[in-house]
Amino acid sequence: MKRQSPSHRHPRFFRSATIVGVVAWIFHAALPLSAAETTWNGGGDGISWSDAANWGGTAPAAEDSLQFGGPTGGTTTNDYTPGTRFDGISFLADAGPFVLTGNSIGLMGNITSAALGTQTINLDIQLLGDALVRISANDTTSRIALGGSISGDYGLTLSGTEPYGYNRVTLSGSNSYSGTTTVGVAGNPVTGWITDPGALPGAVTVVDGSTLRLRPAVIGSTFSNDISISGNGSDSLERASWASRQGAGALVVNNGANVTGTVTLLGNSRISANRVDGTGDNGTISGKITGNYALQFGFDQERPGTLTISNPGNDWTGDTVVTGGGSSNSSGRIFTLRLGAANVIPHGTGYGNFTIRTNNTRVDSMGNDQNVNGFFGNNASAWYTGGGTLTVGNGDADGDYLGVLTVTRLVKTGTGTQILRGNSTISGGVTVNAGVLTLSGGYLAGGAIVVDSEASFVLAGGQLRYTSTTDFSGPFTFTSGTLAGSNWKGSLSGQTIGSGQIVSPGTSPGAATTESQTWAPGGAYRFEINDAQGVQGTNWDHLTVTGELDIADLSAANPFVVRLVSLTPTNAAGEVINFDSTQPYSWTLASFGTLNGTFSPDLVQVDTAGFANDFTGGGFSVARDGDNLVLNYIPEPGMIGLLAAGALLLRARRRRV
Repeated sequence: MKRQSPSHRHPRFFRSATIVGVVAWIFHAALPLSAAETTWNGGGDGISWSDAANWGGTAPAAEDSLQFGGPTGGTTTNDYTPGTRFDGISFLADAGPFVLTGNSIGLMGNITSAALGTQTINLDIQLLGDALVRISANDTTSRIALGGSISGDYGLTLSGTEPYGYNRVTLSGSNSYSGTTTVGVAGNPVTGWITDPGALPGAVTVVDGSTLRLRPAVIGSTFSNDISISGNGSDSLERASWASRQGAGALVVNNGANVTGTVTLLGNSRISANRVDGTGDNGTISGKITGNYALQFGFDQERPGTLTISNPGNDWTGDTVVTGGGSSNSSGRIFTLRLGAANVIPHGTGYGNFTIRTNNTRVDSMGNDQNVNGFFGNNASAWYTGGGTLTVGNGDADGDYLGVLTVTRLVKTGTGTQILRGNSTISGGVTVNAGVLTLSGGYLAGGAIVVDSEASFVLAGGQLRYTSTTDFSGPFTFTSGTLAGSNWKGSLSGQTIGSGQIVSPGTSPGAATTESQTWAPGGAYRFEINDAQGVQGTNWDHLTVTGELDIADLSAANPFVVRLVSLTPTNAAGEVINFDSTQPYSWTLASFGTLNGTFSPDLVQVDTAGFANDFTGGGFSVARDGDNLVLNYIPEPGMIGLLAAGALLLRARRRRV
């Protein structure tokens, strides 16, 4: 039998194989060739993109990826047809500073720089896909500046390599791309530097570790963008801890910029207004701040600033912390958060507490009333100032504030306990509506104090300077510290002054009045004097007890103490004027209606540690003189004898005359 050829045996297989091969060839021919990388060396005129010599002999074709290298850098001009597509622009590690100008391009791909210094692109760009602008050089000087107009239906992502986010990408053109601007990539932080509101056409997202810095060339420019942020921002040494003082802020608002869009917290975040090069250290956020995270307002360690927030609709749910960063308390190193409207700090059930932290941090209420939950602070030189009414304790929160407090009124609400440890001046008075207000450090001075019958004011350290003509009203507990001022009537009357408790009439020095008082073992009277021959109640302290002064529990073994303190005429610590240690003195320190107990000098001990004048050989003691207790000074006995002998001799000489 005659053998058939394979084609005769399998005619269908042959035809199928032929068709598959043809289709494969056609498909391969239709595939786009991978973009060529064309590298600039400036070997031609050093300017024109179309000059092949500038690219080593072959000018780039459309859809090529452009690379710029060589230490010369320089200004180049795109003279291709406007809108020509290129598939990426990169600056090589050896590139000097380039400035790309000329006709617009279509960009399908990314912009990268491995070079030191700043690479500038001032030509217009149409995005043909989502684009990444990335600095791959791990150096704090590496930057990309995009000054042309960027358009297209895509987004733009900015990224760096330097681990603390010092790499900078600047946007300054009038941009219209429709996608989101993303500042930073996880693990690749960057600072997005915006010099014009038009450079951000839409929403912005800031990735943890990166910073969006709004620093408009025109002071007071408005940014209407919705901005989502997370983290401390760039320049951060401890990004893992949102409460660290390091980090410029995920959002930094400079040069009077005003953010009117919504700021959304995607994680615990920081917002700041720290200055650059000594200028532009202020900004405003009048848009709403929202999100289920904590928020810190502050600056890095070297550059303070002033930030104003002014939206009463703010509703972030976490704690609010205001912090500075430097070691100096000079005016040039203070961060200030200004509260530009009433109740801009979220408060009540479901919201966090309010903390002012570090010594060069100030909150200025600008005269606006504010409500907060627990009020915290940890430095005596932190400030809450500016007037208005501050209401603390919302949400039944506890608080513990060490710092300066200067407001018109202080209101305590909620069932919690609020502790004040710093110096507080409340000109319009204090109202305790609920819970406990405790003064345990510094002083509290100002207007009337009114405490609800179900609440309590506790003096447990520090100094209560009560000078209001309106009597203190409501429950008052005195466990330790100093009761000062002039009006000790009302709830301040009837106090027992025992161990750890001090009375100090007036305000260095002065007079005080109370209905009754008990002196118990270990208690003390701070007796201040600034003129030994002056006026009672003006130049030395005086206490008037209109009713009973009780000393029945005192004994020689368990006395009351008078702490003698000398002051200069300006009431600074120092030597008292008109004091002659060779002369006797008597100063009335207390007057009373009745005295319970039998007085003897050994019931009251005089502590002279605070008396600066020399009185060697002399001594101080307290005596009763009718309805008064007086502090007597007696010179040394030998001096008394000499004085007496001198007086006798003088009289004898006069008789002889």
